[in-house]
Order: sequence, then C-alpha cells, then structure tokens
Amino acid sequence: MSVEYCPGARAIRQPKPEIFTCPGCGEEIEIWTDEISGACARCGEVMYREGTMSCLEWCAYAKECVGGAAYDRFLSGKTAGVKRRLLQVLERRLAGSPEELDRVSARLQEVERAAARLGAEGFIVIPAALVLLGLPGGDLEKTLVSAGLSVDHARRVRDLVSRFRREREGGVLGPRRPGPPEPPGRETNATEARGRPAGSPDSRAQARNLRALRDALPR
Repeated sequence: MSVEYCPGARAIRQPKPEIFTCPGCGEEIEIWTDEISGACARCGEVMYREGTMSCLEWCAYAKECVGGAAYDRFLSGKTAGVKRRLLQVLERRLAGSPEELDRVSARLQEVERAAARLGAEGFIVIPAALVLLGLPGGDLEKTLVSAGLSVDHARRVRDLVSRFRREREGGVLGPRRPGPPEPPGRETNATEARGRPAGSPDSRAQARNLRALRDALPR
C-alpha cells in the first residue's frame, strides 16, 4: 500500500542532527531528529529529549509512512524515555528502601524480557508494570502523560492495569455488563465489552501485553 507521508513525519524520514548540552559535564551531545536520546562522548551521560511527541504514536499508517526500522527505533527510544521518567517518580517514593528498589528493578527486567519474547508493546507493558510495582497513585493518566505517553497510550496502560488486577482478584473478565442474551455458541469477551472488536489489532496487542504481565509478575 502506498502512503503519502505527512509533514509531521519529515523529521523521521529525513533526519538531521541537533545539538544539546550534556547535563553532566557540559559537553555537546548530538541527537538526530529520528532519535529520542544520545550519549555524551566525554562522560557517557545519556540525555533524552523531554516531552517528545510524534504523529507516529497515534497514526494508523505510521509504520508504513516512515518504514519499519525507523518506527521500531522511535518506539524503542520512546519506551526508554518513559521508563526513565516513571522510574524517577518511583525512586522518590521508595527513597531509603534500596532492597525494594532492587526488587522493582529485577521484576521490571523480567517484564521487559517477557514483552520482547511475546512481541508485546513495551511502551504499554513497562509503564503498566511500574504502576503495578508501586508507582504512586493519584491521577495516573496525568502521571503517564507527564512521562511522555500520549493520552491514548496512557488510557491503554490504565486499561491494562485494571484488567490485570481484576484477573488477579479472580475475575478474568471482570463484572458482566447487563444486556441482551448472546446468540447460542457466542460469548462477549472483555475487549468487546469495551467497544473494541474481538480480533482487532488493538485487542490482539493488549492480549500479548496482558500475557507479558502474567508471565513476569508473581501472584
């Protein structure tokens, strides 16, 4: 399928270098516009673009528009940046508890391995895991958006966390919504109950995301 790329994708399709100042030593760091982070050549400090948003996060044709390699590289960098910012929030909450921080780090590594093995979405699974591992409550969606997720992705993280918690509490599908009887031989699953067609790419992705959490986080 031929896709005309939009102006918002130009920085990814035709990348150019941008110069930033290393927060560690003051050296210049070069980060290309198709990257989210760069390492300082002098001290090794890794610097991330703060609040970087892109049409690649919501457009249905993003992968076709910029190519698979560029798309995967963008999501990988995005995931790393979101993970770093959420870990900073969690580290402030667990300050003075190094054993608990070590436990969170070990569990998070298991989640990352499970996500990679199952082809799950790291930018959804990793924030969800951090919430489940103790990220402070309050306005979760606001916290996730502040860390760099789009509103849609923040809502998907919230939905995944809710589904995982319901399953652990003993109800895989959660409370059944009242409605007309289903035709014989057909049942409504949790994804359809939320208005997403069963078998859609989004529902299949969330199923992989949920499985990654199941495999990596103990009961």
